[in-house]
Amino acid sequence: MPVRNEALRRAKYKAKNNADVIRERFAGQKSNMDTQIDGVFPQLTAMEDAVKEALEAAGVPTIQVPFYLNFGRECWRIKKRFGSPTCNDEIGLMYAKWAGRGLTSPMLDLVKSSVA
Repeated sequence: MPVRNEALRRAKYKAKNNADVIRERFAGQKSNMDTQIDGVFPQLTAMEDAVKEALEAAGVPTIQVPFYLNFGRECWRIKKRFGSPTCNDEIGLMYAKWAGRGLTSPMLDLVKSSVA
């Protein structure tokens, strides 16, 4: 099967990235997007507050808190997206990534357990 030629690809790209088309798509989705955000932001904020309180109680230096919060956000995103086996594998990958960046295992475990 032959591939599409360059001119056809370019025309499709330009049609897809037309500002008016993008504006219409966004306008059609905006109310749904606002509704979703209204439901998600309170959950995310509550999770961040719980993680921050746990880290402060454990005596984590303030300068390190944003890094642990980033790990917590990634865990939260993964838990919202995947089921148990995949979730555990993905969080394990994030755990290894942040441990490799210098965060301590006990605090990463604390953050992981704080994320609902």
